[in-house]
Amino acid sequence: MDNDLFDYIVSLLVRNANDSIEECRESKHDSFEEGRKQAYYEVLDTIKNQLIVAEYNLEDCGLDFNLEEKYFPD
Repeated sequence: MDNDLFDYIVSLLVRNANDSIEECRESKHDSFEEGRKQAYYEVLDTIKNQLIVAEYNLEDCGLDFNLEEKYFPD
């Protein structure tokens, strides 16, 4: 897999995770939607941590932001 494809896949995950934030708000924090948001967070956090260890440029794949602040601002 080349870096462009990898970056695209991760950016799709970020976009889906961002959509889950909105769906969670719209459903008034339904437990299913909360769990879905948590799952996206866990996946992105794992990927981000491994990329940091590998010294990968997080900006290239769209993970150059604080996940906790974005997905759990409260």
